[in-house]
Amino acid sequence: MSRHRLIAMSLRSALTRCAGLPSVAPVLAALLIAAVLIPAPAEAIVYVTPTDESLVDRSPVIVFGEVLAAEPAPVDGLLSTDFLFQVEDVLKGFVPGSIIVVRQPGGRGPDGLVGAIVGLPALAEGDRVLLFLDPANAVYRTVELSLGMFFEVPVQGGTVLLREASLVEDMSLPGSSAAQRQSNQPREAEPFRRWIADRAGGLERSADYFAPELGENPAAIAEAFRLTVSPGQCDSAGGSSTATAASVWWSRPEVSPVCPAAAWPRCLPPCGPGTTIRGVAPD
Repeated sequence: MSRHRLIAMSLRSALTRCAGLPSVAPVLAALLIAAVLIPAPAEAIVYVTPTDESLVDRSPVIVFGEVLAAEPAPVDGLLSTDFLFQVEDVLKGFVPGSIIVVRQPGGRGPDGLVGAIVGLPALAEGDRVLLFLDPANAVYRTVELSLGMFFEVPVQGGTVLLREASLVEDMSLPGSSAAQRQSNQPREAEPFRRWIADRAGGLERSADYFAPELGENPAAIAEAFRLTVSPGQCDSAGGSSTATAASVWWSRPEVSPVCPAAAWPRCLPPCGPGTTIRGVAPD
């Protein structure tokens, strides 16, 4: 897999426009305007994770498969991204073909605007994911946003399905059932999928798919890595400069932002955690 889903990411949002102006003031103004459309940054989100039984019962469609590609959604208003998703297994409901479109809020607009929803992990090409979906005008949206997404992760002896690592610290209600309290544990991939299919077909049985906790660290990091997104360009007054803009959310102390001074034209805000930065790499 081409991701490190077990590395926790802080719940921050970044929104930046390369305006080609000699001051950061227009950028800050754009941020304030965009805040009307996209939730403000937050250090944490308090939420109650639904039980697996509830999530299955509330989801019209549940599928497992792989993300093939991503492209900007052809919609006005809030930035969105369409992901071409190859369905390998339909666990509940019906899909019209082997490839469907899953739409998520957030992405990069043609004018350089980058938007993200706090706590919502972006899908990426090559992701193998279990998705709880709701049909919406020929596309599909995940039920309960990030709570309806489980990423396949290889571990010793098999594979597990995990929610985004930044969601592992939820707030359970007093008196919550054991099933709700353990809702963020890893699930053994095949047993979990069989349990979902059985429940969707009317067979209710106990949860027999929870895997041991994996700990706080990634299972393995094979080599150094750098995260970026598509290059964006800024034209500064009196000349032209190019910057690679990457919106990232990172909280592990082993990883630091890499921000060469030459990469920051005057139309970009200063480098720092929670802002748009050029990329990240291990210390």
